[in-house]
Amino acid sequence: MKGLAYKTVWVEYPDIGPLYKKLGMKETQTRENGEPLYSLPAIHDPKTGKSVPDSLQIVEYLDETYPGNGPILMPKGTHAFYQAFLAALDTVLSPNYWNIVMDLQFAVLNPPSQEWWNKVKVWEKGVDQKLGFEDTEKSFKVIEKWYKPGEKYIGGNEIVLADLHTAGLLVWIRALWGKDSPEWANVLTWNNGRWSHLLDNLSKYEQVL
Repeated sequence: MKGLAYKTVWVEYPDIGPLYKKLGMKETQTRENGEPLYSLPAIHDPKTGKSVPDSLQIVEYLDETYPGNGPILMPKGTHAFYQAFLAALDTVLSPNYWNIVMDLQFAVLNPPSQEWWNKVKVWEKGVDQKLGFEDTEKSFKVIEKWYKPGEKYIGGNEIVLADLHTAGLLVWIRALWGKDSPEWANVLTWNNGRWSHLLDNLSKYEQVL
């Protein structure tokens, strides 16, 4: 999206913490038990030598360091808006969404990450997928109200980080259920095709190198 050369490195869950320490990054959050929480994505910029964790920090770093490359995803003065957006998502997304996503993601993890998940992650296993999917559709009906009719993105016709976050949730659904699944075909019809159009507009940025 920024037009910068990059390489994707896949990391197993138990290796995220050691990677943070290797790159000199601080934890993004703290768990309820006081332990540090290490999360991805993270980037290492060989041009500046900086390593940056967390989507928000990454976007702010790229906007500041490479302002002439691609869209500005966090326009000045919108930091608080994005934090409010994340807080709103937490209240809108049903627990059943997270439970079925956790079930499906656990099934495709490699053994080292599955072992880590069983020790660290807590979720309600075996939630009825149909119920979870119905709850997810209701959640996206609320999210759709945050978009102005006739405009492509939540900020109008210029893409911002909140759009990428919403698109990420949708791509997660597509990856876990499968792009040829009836569930995904159903998602593409939600809200008069709003999410299908959003992903179409962002499809050129999906390539993983």
